Amino acid sequence: MNTSPAAVASAPAPQPRPSARVRAAMLGVAFGAICAEVAIAAGGLGLLAPSSLRLLEDPPFASLLLTHSWSPSLLQARPSLSSLLLLHLAVSGVLVGVAAMLYRRGARHPIFLLLAVSTTALGPLGAAGTALAAVLHRVFLRRATPFEQWYAALFPVMDPSPARELYGRLALRGGAPGTRSSVASFSDVIALGTVRHKQAVLTMIVDEFRPAFAPALRGALNDAEPAVRVQAATASARIENRFLERAMALEERRAAAPDDPDVLLALARHHDEYANTGLLDTGRAQAERRQALECYERVARLRPGDPEVAQAAGRLLVRLGQPARAVEHLGPLADSGQASPEVLAWYLECLYRLCRVDLLRRAARLHGGRIAASGLPSEVRDAAQLWTEDSAPPVPAAERAA
Repeated sequence: MNTSPAAVASAPAPQPRPSARVRAAMLGVAFGAICAEVAIAAGGLGLLAPSSLRLLEDPPFASLLLTHSWSPSLLQARPSLSSLLLLHLAVSGVLVGVAAMLYRRGARHPIFLLLAVSTTALGPLGAAGTALAAVLHRVFLRRATPFEQWYAALFPVMDPSPARELYGRLALRGGAPGTRSSVASFSDVIALGTVRHKQAVLTMIVDEFRPAFAPALRGALNDAEPAVRVQAATASARIENRFLERAMALEERRAAAPDDPDVLLALARHHDEYANTGLLDTGRAQAERRQALECYERVARLRPGDPEVAQAAGRLLVRLGQPARAVEHLGPLADSGQASPEVLAWYLECLYRLCRVDLLRRAARLHGGRIAASGLPSEVRDAAQLWTEDSAPPVPAAERAA
């Protein structure tokens, strides 16, 4: 397991470092601002006033005081609050102006930006805190891991042997024995494995993501180890970013060819797949399904009679809680005799939600054998088999009334 240039290149690019002249200018402005804020604080506390009147014993100073009618109390008086406030506003204005000018020119030094913000908000305390932060930053920077290496270490590139690579492909693509489940093993590793094992699993999840891996990824997001949570959050963000980039590319193609059924079909499949990743909350998933349904219905108008489009639209309508409209798409497919077991299962679900009990029983007796012999989940096959029997339970009164 190593880090390759490709992995480093995929990391977000750090901000460019300012030139030596710009850094020298920022250092000078920062030092002057800190000294000014320290002087403001000392003036406010009366630390700049003379503590004794020994200077008044010198004849030149005494004559000067008598000439101008000054008194020792004036020398010891503190600056007024308004003058200190005006001086602070002047220092803050200089800092904010210099920071804005450097920001527009691309010199975005975080310590200087922190100095401008904290000094403006907190005055001398902000300037002193920023100075301390700058010193600690220089101390810890010598032992810190560079950003590129840290980011690449989150998702290292695997360089396995040919045999190990073949085994990984078989396990991830369903080539393992039927009694074993790679998804369950991922969840077990996330729950019970070491930090190193969890990070390796997250790397494989990102590289070969499928909706079935979502429970393992959600478990990693709630892991007790901070490093695992950070990597899981980064993995989730990378997966969502892939879908976002793909959606933007498809939207550009759609804008160039609004009535191209192939582009609309690709966009509908993309939204449908994104909704079924298991990474979205209910509201976002339903929004993605509505966008997919809109694209599928437009494809159906441009290319009528496509059974794949009708099946997808019916399934989405069931997920969106509209079984009456779903029957309009799934009913003709079920009556044609060429529908897949999945379509038949969705059709039975629509009939159940619509409380069409007699039609549900007839459809279950007609298509129950195909559903029972399919590879659908056992719950679906058992439910279809139940409605083929004469003793099938009636629909509850509450659901019938609904």
